[in-house]
Amino acid sequence: SFYPLGLGINATSSETLSKPFYQKEVLTFSISVSHLYVLCETEFFWNYFKVYKLSFVVVILMIVLATLAQALFPVFSGQAVTQLANLVQAYQDGNPELVWQSLSGIMVNLGLLVLVLFISSVIYMCLMTRVIAESTNEMRKGLFGKLARLTVSFFDRRQDGDILSRFTSDLDNILQAFNESLIQVMSNIVLYIGLI
Repeated sequence: SFYPLGLGINATSSETLSKPFYQKEVLTFSISVSHLYVLCETEFFWNYFKVYKLSFVVVILMIVLATLAQALFPVFSGQAVTQLANLVQAYQDGNPELVWQSLSGIMVNLGLLVLVLFISSVIYMCLMTRVIAESTNEMRKGLFGKLARLTVSFFDRRQDGDILSRFTSDLDNILQAFNESLIQVMSNIVLYIGLI
């Protein structure tokens, strides 16, 4: 039995194995439509974010710096613990001065590492928050400009709450999603690459 074009779109991969060739084409078409939708969404957001290319470069550099500090922190912590154990042994032997110098050097390095981690994290979080807030503001302006060009019949067919929802709730959801997830995704990708 042949399915028309609109049917079979939600088929799983096990269903597609048992289906004839013409039904697999329907699934392939639906996948390419979903890829097209993702590309359109990506292009839409890129139009707002491309103004901030320099900010993105600085954010990526700060994320790399913070990730490097996160990766080196256990190394310096382990060295500090080892030197602390050596210090206890040196006190028992009566010669702790050399171990104190080594331990103080490691503690200074550990403090500098924490400072680099803090400063780079503050810089990339502030920059990303600013970029996302300004991009969302531009989206609001674009949406308002689009509404100003629409005819009166558009407003007659739609409720006021739906239109206001686009300005407040939907754009705030975009702002919140980008603020939380974009920074997290970028830092996790760099951390994963750094740990490899």
